[in-house]
Amino acid sequence: MRVVADANVFVSAALGRSPDAPSVRIINAALDSRIELVMSPALLAEIADVLSRPRNRKRLSAADAHRFLGDVAAQTLTFADPVDPPSVCRDPDDDYLVALAAVGGADMLVTRDDDLLAVEPDQIGVEVLSPRQLIDRLGSAVGGASTAIRVRRRGADGSRLGSGPPRASRSPAA
Repeated sequence: MRVVADANVFVSAALGRSPDAPSVRIINAALDSRIELVMSPALLAEIADVLSRPRNRKRLSAADAHRFLGDVAAQTLTFADPVDPPSVCRDPDDDYLVALAAVGGADMLVTRDDDLLAVEPDQIGVEVLSPRQLIDRLGSAVGGASTAIRVRRRGADGSRLGSGPPRASRSPAA
């Protein structure tokens, strides 16, 4: 199952204190290959921007944010930023996520953003869910506490985040 997760889902996971938080469990589902996360350079830049804000630095150091971003980038299918996305959302800044879902062949878009959640699936061709709705849909297959610690401390290969050489982002199959 391919999923575009809004920046707010990634930020919530990075700052999350509970391993059972839906955003943390979504990242863990990707780390465990239960879902494929679709990414673009603009989305990664938005996540980086939000994590670098002073209020977030109180909960996540610059080094930890950098490691989180690197691990996320290594575990996602990266597509080019959509050019000229169609206007479908109340907030035009969200239109690129809908276009990314189409380009990336995503089954759904996951967000906490009310503007995106208000968009009708028939209008955009992809289902829009909250993090909780995705976790409920995936069911008990998406673990909580047993795997969640890796979101902030372990990479997909079990190594400490940020240890070893950086890994290249996966590219979608041609």
